[in-house]
Amino acid sequence: MERIYIYSSLLLMTVAVYHGFSEGYIWLPVILTPIALVVAAKLYAHTQGKQLSHWQKELPVLKVMAYVLRDKRLCQQQNSQSLFAVLFFGSFFLCADISMVLFLSDIHYSILFAGCVSFAFLYSALMVNYQPAS
Repeated sequence: MERIYIYSSLLLMTVAVYHGFSEGYIWLPVILTPIALVVAAKLYAHTQGKQLSHWQKELPVLKVMAYVLRDKRLCQQQNSQSLFAVLFFGSFFLCADISMVLFLSDIHYSILFAGCVSFAFLYSALMVNYQPAS
């Protein structure tokens, strides 16, 4: 049941950011960024996925979230699905923050939103599926 709450809250925050784009509320993604990171970081307990390699467990975003949440298991028990969620929502909300500040008056909000989603998806997929050369 907690997993449904996590996914629902992440979806609602994404819709809120889209509304923020359409209305020009620059402060909305700024406020929602840390909340989305905390919610996505808690997802590791509710997903099943491939084990991560050592370099993926050492990502700075996981270390920061483990420190903020005071959860030592957060870095060690992540899997591919939960890492994708953390990276996707973290990069999406940071991209939304930056693009709203820099480009909202120049580019239509739906294009900015689509660009943020596309960037976040590609970045997350590459980071989760990257295999370093041996």
